[in-house]
Amino acid sequence: NLLKTNPKTNSINLEFCEIEALDPLLPLLGQFTELQELLLFGNRLESLPRNLSQLRKLEKLDISNNLIESIDKIIPSLKSLPSLVDLHITLQHDDEEQLILDSLPNLQRLNGAEIETEKEEKEDQPAIQVEMSEAIDFGSEDLNLKQEDLEKVAIMYDEIRNLWRDADPSYDKKLAEDFDSHVKDIMGELSQMLKQGESNHLIHGYMLKAKHGLYLICQEKITQLIIKQNKKAGALLKNVNQALSSLFGDSLSSLFSVHMKYQEKIKAMKSDMEKAMKETAEVLEAAEQIEKEAETHKMEKERLKRMLDEEKEEMRQELETLQNENKRYLDIIIKHSKTNAESALTGRTVSPGDEDLEVQEEIQAIDKFHLADQEFLL
Repeated sequence: NLLKTNPKTNSINLEFCEIEALDPLLPLLGQFTELQELLLFGNRLESLPRNLSQLRKLEKLDISNNLIESIDKIIPSLKSLPSLVDLHITLQHDDEEQLILDSLPNLQRLNGAEIETEKEEKEDQPAIQVEMSEAIDFGSEDLNLKQEDLEKVAIMYDEIRNLWRDADPSYDKKLAEDFDSHVKDIMGELSQMLKQGESNHLIHGYMLKAKHGLYLICQEKITQLIIKQNKKAGALLKNVNQALSSLFGDSLSSLFSVHMKYQEKIKAMKSDMEKAMKETAEVLEAAEQIEKEAETHKMEKERLKRMLDEEKEEMRQELETLQNENKRYLDIIIKHSKTNAESALTGRTVSPGDEDLEVQEEIQAIDKFHLADQEFLL
């Protein structure tokens, strides 16, 4: 009917339909070409068809609270869904969660929780997780609500209905309606809680609450029957049941209050850690900036040292040139002095010739050279 009335629907809800195998329904589901969400919560599925690729647009799949005993067996089926990003599935052990994350790298949400957020918490808050696990011992008991639990409640309730048929056959229809309505309310509430992606100990708490709620309808109806037959005994039983329910409620409240306490503590520690990480990042950034400035200063120092070495080399070469020039001019002066001395001793007047002119030119050159030397030094 849905295929005829709404073939373009993007969501199909088949929760609590007692489906034992999906293979017969797969060809029909494949005709919903726009299907993005498939809810199979609370059925009797033990496995999935190996190839689900025809559900090419399916993004969200809820197969929690079925009879699937091994996650390994359905991994190939889940991997065949090309668009799957949101998965709800009942996990028996922590290593099954890691198996799903490793096998489905494109998955974005698992049991209502963002996968990236969970990874960050595991990386950033290892100390918090250790503290939580040390403070609360969840034990190894399997607290998940299974199809067998629903069947046990149904069998017990049928026995109560048989007792009521003997006492008041007209009440049987009301009993059936109350049971169906009660189970749907309990399982619907549990489904919503599981989709919120709470931590394991809270999920166990919700499971216990759901189990207790399922048996409450049995307790209520058998108490009503006893009251009908023996008001005094029924009233006493009713008071006992109320006291027990109150104790159970207090226990759950304590569990949830502990959770809130640790949530607040985790939040505060996470805030402190983020602040510390921010301060660390700022210190690292400042250190990196200082390192860059130090490198710049080092390069500038090396550049100035090279310039100084080059100038020293130029001055050394210039000094060597000056020394050579001074030596040459000194030789000329000595030679000229010897010539004048010989002329004075012989009493002979020497007319200025080419050699004297050369000497005079050399002396003038010496004077100019010394003047230039002084200007250079200045």
